Amino acid sequence: MEDKSMIRLTAAEMSGLWAQYLNDTITICVNKYFLEKVEDEEVLPISEFVLREAKGSISIMEEIFNKEFFPIPVGFTDQDVDVKAPRLFSDTFV
Repeated sequence: MEDKSMIRLTAAEMSGLWAQYLNDTITICVNKYFLEKVEDEEVLPISEFVLREAKGSISIMEEIFNKEFFPIPVGFTDQDVDVKAPRLFSDTFV
């Protein structure tokens, strides 16, 4: 009988995970920029929450990639965003 506790993820599941990893890494970059620029006290905790959740999600996905012996995507990094760049968005947009 086959061991059902070690079923590998399908290609579709891995591609979805890969896409979500990229989405969360860009979310981290964008929210780091927002946190540098936001002035509205009501917007600040929302950006902090989103940043915290995306980082947590990244950790979970990296565990899954490691369990599957799958390479961890490079994703977006701090090199892809300049948090010191001039303000591009209003706090309402953020």
